[in-house]
Amino acid sequence: MVRQSRRRTSQPAGSHRRMAMATLGGEAGGPGKAREPRSRSAAQERVDEKPTRLRKASMTAWQGQIVEHPFFKGMKPEHLALVLAGATCASIKAGQILFRQGEPASRFYLLQRGRVLLEARAPADGSAEIQTLDGGEVLGWSWLFAPFVWQFQARALEPGEAIVLDGAHLLVEAERDHEFGFELMKRVAQVVIHRLQATREQLLSTQLESTLKN
Repeated sequence: MVRQSRRRTSQPAGSHRRMAMATLGGEAGGPGKAREPRSRSAAQERVDEKPTRLRKASMTAWQGQIVEHPFFKGMKPEHLALVLAGATCASIKAGQILFRQGEPASRFYLLQRGRVLLEARAPADGSAEIQTLDGGEVLGWSWLFAPFVWQFQARALEPGEAIVLDGAHLLVEAERDHEFGFELMKRVAQVVIHRLQATREQLLSTQLESTLKN
């Protein structure tokens, strides 16, 4: 009797294999089919590929300088890829006006070599020197804020070189990718604060000189 009861409760040897395969197959695969890996969306693949392309791409020397520039330190590779798009390298002549106060702003400069003077121009009083920028500093932030016109004039004091970024392109990407826009805004805000402090000091110095002369 005991032997007969065991035969009734035991299951065929193949049933265990079918149950295991059904478990692996799941509802979508059905019994006997192994579960297939879920396909990744094309958008996710593009996001994952960006850092790889940035590392493996054959960048020019000045593109590498953008990536290593202190202004972009700590920025994600996919965001740096946006910065590199549309960037160019330009030579600067002594006395060249990079941009004029009141004109439409659309460029962002990474000075590599040379010295550039920022001036505030007034029709009655001529121009007032605001700050002198050297290689390694950034120049131009008005493209990021309305009314998108230059607040100062920039004049080269000596020959040099600069990497020119497309401000309009960066603004569009900042509006599309809020994380990139936030990172860009943080860095530009530091530049703006530094410029305002330099402007204040220059105005105080000018007022003091005018008072002493009178």
